[in-house]
Amino acid sequence: MFGLSQKFAAVAAGSLVAVGAIGVNSAQAVTFFSFEVELTDVSGDTDPAIGDVFEGTFSFEETAGLVAGGIETFDLTAFEFDFLGSSFDLGSDSRVASLTGFPTVAFDVASGDILGLDFFTESFLPATNIDLLDNEFEFSTATGVSGSGLVSYSPIDDPGASVPEPATILGLIVIGAGSLVVRKQQA
Repeated sequence: MFGLSQKFAAVAAGSLVAVGAIGVNSAQAVTFFSFEVELTDVSGDTDPAIGDVFEGTFSFEETAGLVAGGIETFDLTAFEFDFLGSSFDLGSDSRVASLTGFPTVAFDVASGDILGLDFFTESFLPATNIDLLDNEFEFSTATGVSGSGLVSYSPIDDPGASVPEPATILGLIVIGAGSLVVRKQQA
């Protein structure tokens, strides 16, 4: 059997690992948003129609922002958007495909409000070209349909987050250590 000092050493080692994991997770600080595009203008074919809504998501790391002129921008770490039968992701952005840049999201430094996305694709997916810039959306297709719309953004919780809060981990450590002490006293 383990002695009391060995049990405390095991609890201490487990605590360091848990606190280290929390530190790694906090340093990454990935933020998730969803967005909706509502079409306000369509010319050409009748599909899509004015008023149609399309949804997408994106994420970015808050620790890697660039501030200039009261605006802070972040490179996206993920992007998903389905529009008219085409699926767009980070690699769909024309700048990524040509190795000249990356899609970004911008925030007003003073208010913290989101100013919008900068995502653009042309000829990467030849059937549909889209341009998401700030709160505006434009598109054109190979079939001659084009249009524009407005974009709205909403923060969402990390869909994959299941890391317990630091207070929960600390509480479990204290309970575990306390039960070791009680068991030792009863023995």
